[in-house]
Amino acid sequence: MSQELFHFLILDDNKLDCFIAEKVIANTHRSVSIHVFNFGHEALNFLKTTELDPNYRVVLVVDIYMPVINGFEFLKSVLDVIPEQRKGNYVFSFFTSSISEVDVEEAKKISMDIKFHTKPITSATFNAFLDEIQCFS
Repeated sequence: MSQELFHFLILDDNKLDCFIAEKVIANTHRSVSIHVFNFGHEALNFLKTTELDPNYRVVLVVDIYMPVINGFEFLKSVLDVIPEQRKGNYVFSFFTSSISEVDVEEAKKISMDIKFHTKPITSATFNAFLDEIQCFS
């Protein structure tokens, strides 16, 4: 089976975490594009104004705990921005310093399949995640 390629959008207020995530993703050699943002409003504006190639799925790698707009608020806003016919083309994943039951329950309220992973992002963790989502394409 050939490896699926993806667009990646990284959203984290911590610049070091963004740098690490970007390098790990680039080293997978499975990216069509990588876009990095430190603020939710910038990432939302990008999604509103940029036409990504629809032949590739979009993987959103998001931190939960950020100022101004947290990961859950970002997810809700993304769901409002993405056209209904394209929503199946998006994969949402939280990479966060801790995963609590409260966070998992909050994600379930949004009623979307969301993957949770703890930081720091490692090549092994990220490749396993990509293999998992490729199985469900």
